[in-house]
Amino acid sequence: MMRGMLYQEVVIALVPTTASWQVPAFLKFGNWNDCPQSEVHVALMKHWYELYGAEVVGISNDVVEMQVKNPPKDMAESLHLALEQYIYCYDIVNQGVQTLKNLATALLESKIWYFWWD
Repeated sequence: MMRGMLYQEVVIALVPTTASWQVPAFLKFGNWNDCPQSEVHVALMKHWYELYGAEVVGISNDVVEMQVKNPPKDMAESLHLALEQYIYCYDIVNQGVQTLKNLATALLESKIWYFWWD
């Protein structure tokens, strides 16, 4: 889907948890191509929830989108987060913003995090 376009069909799943970071475990999301296993998603998402208030707002076949309440406050913290995110999903740098520094700069202001795996 291109940004601003509408899907013809959307599937909504009700998952029996109040913690969005648990959703990948319920959906058994991951463990294909370069997409991490469910356990990795859960561990990182819990970590990012605790540090940044990041919550899963969407998962599709190869995409995760998170909404962030408290983005990193300074460049050092943002660079550390950028490295974590790169290890989790290198496509966001290699096929996206091109450098860790660019990702870190974007994370300073971003209330939405977007990950995809080919």
